[in-house]
Amino acid sequence: HYPPKDMAVDIGFPARGGQTLLIAYFPWEASELDIEREFSRFCRVKRVHLVVDKSSRKPRCFGFVKFMSKADAEHALQATCQGLVQLLDTRGHVWHLKAEWTKSGDMVVDDSDVEQQVARRKEERRYRAEQRGFTNFENLTRTGAGGGGGCGCGGGPGSSRGGEWQGASG
Repeated sequence: HYPPKDMAVDIGFPARGGQTLLIAYFPWEASELDIEREFSRFCRVKRVHLVVDKSSRKPRCFGFVKFMSKADAEHALQATCQGLVQLLDTRGHVWHLKAEWTKSGDMVVDDSDVEQQVARRKEERRYRAEQRGFTNFENLTRTGAGGGGGCGCGGGPGSSRGGEWQGASG
């Protein structure tokens, strides 16, 4: 389940730069530590956030990885496009993680002042949208946020085949 190696060279670039990749196609039992360990074989990882369904608390099998630098993120993306980033599930099946640039830059907030300001502005926009009667702000901000910048894998998060990205909770 990974792209042909000849497609791995055309991986695209993030719209606004950034160090964060949207990741998908990993076993539901994988932890943030499992993801961090696997990507750490290729580059330096800053933070991992796996998306969980708010009501059931079950994993949605996609998430975000923020790397220490843009170069680290580029190395990680190359590794996923070449099928090198792999995890085993409890049955021993190999899962080839897929990744693509997040369309709106860095989506994992860390403790830096700049990222805290961005998070505050997002929360303010969410509040204003709710005041205007929009009840599902997540759909407004994330629709289509994942597609277009990947490695040509097809069916990735944000594609019409992926399905998980539309209205994701996280």
